Amino acid sequence: MGDNGRFPHARRRTPAAAGWPPIAIIPVAVLLLSTGACEEETSSPALRLIIDIEPDVEVPDVVDNVVVSITAARDEAGPTCQPLTRVFELSSGESLPLRVAYIVGSEYRRWIAFRVIWRSGTTELLQRTLLLPWSEAGGVREARTTLEVSCLTLPEPCPAGQQCVAGVCDLVPGTRDPFDAALSTGEPSCEADGDGAGP
Repeated sequence: MGDNGRFPHARRRTPAAAGWPPIAIIPVAVLLLSTGACEEETSSPALRLIIDIEPDVEVPDVVDNVVVSITAARDEAGPTCQPLTRVFELSSGESLPLRVAYIVGSEYRRWIAFRVIWRSGTTELLQRTLLLPWSEAGGVREARTTLEVSCLTLPEPCPAGQQCVAGVCDLVPGTRDPFDAALSTGEPSCEADGDGAGP
């Protein structure tokens, strides 16, 4: 497992759920797992997030799991559907990159937020939030995020409200945390807004 002395600013988090083969589709956050290495075709509008780790970061000795959370908003300022979270176990570098696709629902579609946490066991090494607007043009769009060595070796952790990208502390996107529980209070699960797509 990872050496927390090597990454002194890792923060502890509790585990979420389980499992991963190399491609998953989320119909508004439900993970549908497939063992196939080829990308899964879908006729539904989708946003695919590709999650990777730089080759110099050892898998699974340093990073052995990735936590992915997802939510989506009805309007620019919310509300959001109730987020869902999954944990993807990494047995080797061949598990990468992860491909997680969000099939856009009918109501919560103004923007989509992913939160990615790279971990060693239950120890958080790096957290990154992506806030992505959705285009009504539909189709399948892709975004990518990579865990860089330069972020694991920062002399000091990024200040509150910032996150490390390519070794530089940058503002977390948005004027408010998209995973703030107040945004989704009383709202249905993101799963309820999905198009019912299957694997």
